[in-house]
Amino acid sequence: MAEHVAGSTFPHADGRFDTHGDRKLSTPSITIVGSNHECASIDLRERLAFSGETLAEGLRALHRHVDEGLIVSTCNRTEVYVVSDSADAGRDHVLSFLSEYHGIPARALDEMSYVHADIGAIRHIFRVASGLDSIVLGEPQILAQIRDALDAARDAGSTGPFLQRLATDALKVGKRARTDTDIARNNLSISHAAVQLAARERSGLAQSRVTVLGAGKMASIAARVAAAQGVESLTVVNRSEGRAQPLV
Repeated sequence: MAEHVAGSTFPHADGRFDTHGDRKLSTPSITIVGSNHECASIDLRERLAFSGETLAEGLRALHRHVDEGLIVSTCNRTEVYVVSDSADAGRDHVLSFLSEYHGIPARALDEMSYVHADIGAIRHIFRVASGLDSIVLGEPQILAQIRDALDAARDAGSTGPFLQRLATDALKVGKRARTDTDIARNNLSISHAAVQLAARERSGLAQSRVTVLGAGKMASIAARVAAAQGVESLTVVNRSEGRAQPLV
């Protein structure tokens, strides 16, 4: 019997993924290797990050190692989802890919990462999509990040029926968690939470001078929320002036 979660058909008792009902098919393994704020330093997370063109290049490189590949990369996590012959093979393929692509020893990656396979991988991405694995419980950005990851994998040709189904159902579960529970009642991202904490510690940010490091999505949200607090000045520190300028 297959296990049913949120209206979807998932692995059989041995944890293998079957998206075609009773048809007799080979059942490859889904493996996720990830590193996040709980197990890796900021330096390592920055080195592991993918964005823009590096994400497209990374997905194409990953696809040379595995049948299907998907990369979810945010400011607090990088997770690589793959389909391969076995969980052990998937783990080894991902560590080899990350080591080659980022120039980080595989042993160091292994020590600062986590691995989930088959039903464990499915439960993990459902937790992530629901905001249960975020620094700020229920934060809303992760759904868009998973959707962007799926779109990027489709564009790069690195995904297929297994990971497309997995990511699509994760998005459904994440949406349902937010509509059927109170997990998203505060609707806060980590940027919102940081600015609110600063305002509470200083009894408001009016007439304060605020500096935001970086010019990515989270920095952009922080700058917008800080400006709404009536700050005296806002400075954005970033390597590229062109990306920082729209934030001030």
